[in-house]
Amino acid sequence: MIDGIKHQCYCNINIFKVVVVIIVVVVVVVVVVVVVEVVVVVVVVVVVVVVVVVVVVVVVVVVVVVVVVVVL
Repeated sequence: MIDGIKHQCYCNINIFKVVVVIIVVVVVVVVVVVVVEVVVVVVVVVVVVVVVVVVVVVVVVVVVVVVVVVVL
């Protein structure tokens, strides 16, 4: 009887370990996915800002050149 109780206890401990490992793996995967999404969003925002700045600079340069050519 005591051996049966010990065996049941060991089984419960092993099941508990498996559950803990599964929870840890799920949490790590979720954290990695969230971090990757945040990095992707930041990269996209930076690219959009750079493109907007370049477009604005090009438009300003074109306007200045046109104004200088028209005035002169």
